[in-house]
Amino acid sequence: MRAVQFDRYGSAAELCVSECDRPRPADDEVMIEVVAASVNPLDIRIRRGDLRFITGRKFPKRVGVDVCGRIVERGSKVTSLLLGDEVYALLPMLRGGALADYVCVAANEVCIKPRNIDFAQAASVPLAAMTAFQALHKQAMIRSGQTVLINGASGGVGHFAVQMAKNIGANVIAVSHSSSANFCKSIGADSIISYDREDCIERVQECDVFFDVAGSKSKSAVAPILSPGGQYLTTLPSITQMVFTNALNLFGNKKTRSVSVKRNASDLNAISNLIERKAVNPRVDRIFDVSEIKDAHLLAERGRIRGKIAVLVQAL
Repeated sequence: MRAVQFDRYGSAAELCVSECDRPRPADDEVMIEVVAASVNPLDIRIRRGDLRFITGRKFPKRVGVDVCGRIVERGSKVTSLLLGDEVYALLPMLRGGALADYVCVAANEVCIKPRNIDFAQAASVPLAAMTAFQALHKQAMIRSGQTVLINGASGGVGHFAVQMAKNIGANVIAVSHSSSANFCKSIGADSIISYDREDCIERVQECDVFFDVAGSKSKSAVAPILSPGGQYLTTLPSITQMVFTNALNLFGNKKTRSVSVKRNASDLNAISNLIERKAVNPRVDRIFDVSEIKDAHLLAERGRIRGKIAVLVQAL
């Protein structure tokens, strides 16, 4: 079978489509024939070697954690899923391997694909949508009527966060580049701040939750506009935040929360429900063929993506 992998850390030029052995599912696994995957910032960081202290130096390494396709084989203990089921899942994030013809996944980590979206849209969901869902529902626990600012609102995590916050009933302030202002309006933002024209810290008087998806604002910079009991969430915490967050939260009533997604099929099923109710609409900016994976990574690195980048492994 084909699989995208790389033999050393570096630029997108290191990616190649190689022939590999087809996997076999364990007793509790299903084998998915992959139709589509997507590109996440995590994939870029792993490929460049930014996380080599975790990922190590054993090569080749495969890429992609969002997978969507059809079940073509199942282990002897799997009874909950059927051959031919259209499914999606989040793979172990440091192992990857979604960009391949076939991938094996534990059956209890696989969810049925929402019926009202296509494979490319579904492939854009798992990592980004679960990050937004867990941040807003489980960490910040936002409530109707609160003001939530999403910094980096037009990207993968951000565009899901805007829609989820609106579904809860929050007043949503979206911060994005001016070229993405109309996109942010189309996904439900109540007000939009273009970071290339004004500083959101100077524009906003107060917010209850500041979700820094872009990783461009520190807690100290945000603190003056956080309401009493307000929360600062970030997907890109500093080393200080990672080490001392719990200790820092003991002082004062403005909390810092580092967002790190956890693979959870129950959360993905909840997101599927939001999609099927049309409360959330996954948006795909560009679709590439797997043979164009280098171009897909280069576009992701340039940024200013509206939604996600999807990659087709099999023809739709």
